[in-house]
Amino acid sequence: MAAAAALVATAVIATGPGGESSPTVSAASDGFVSMAPTRVLDTRTDSGPVTAGESVTATLTGIPADAAAAVVNVTAANATGNGYLTVWNCDGDAPGTSNGNFVGIDTVAANVITAIGDNNEICVQAGDADTEIIVDQMGYFAAGSGV
Repeated sequence: MAAAAALVATAVIATGPGGESSPTVSAASDGFVSMAPTRVLDTRTDSGPVTAGESVTATLTGIPADAAAAVVNVTAANATGNGYLTVWNCDGDAPGTSNGNFVGIDTVAANVITAIGDNNEICVQAGDADTEIIVDQMGYFAAGSGV
């Protein structure tokens, strides 16, 4: 069997008739507040590849300080080999699990729901291979939403 990306994720972005994304923020009854997708980190243009075992910090914007969790899309690109990404609240230690796995030089994205640290920060670690990391915020769960 041919090797394939170990992770497949789907993100749906609503667009208007002209193809533009809607900048409107909307809240669902479950406490999810969708936002226009916003790129908050791109090491391809910011700092360069993240070394395996190292992490970077992404600062989220427009999310209330008391939000229960953030919804982000994390992408690994231009990796030097097989690896994974781990996302967590920067105020704690990195968990022992991954949020997305990638094979070789594939570009692979994953949707992640994560707790948010002080100053609206999340951390993303490159595991087992150097890789570029891209983080796009998609929304958040409001305080009291049960997330």
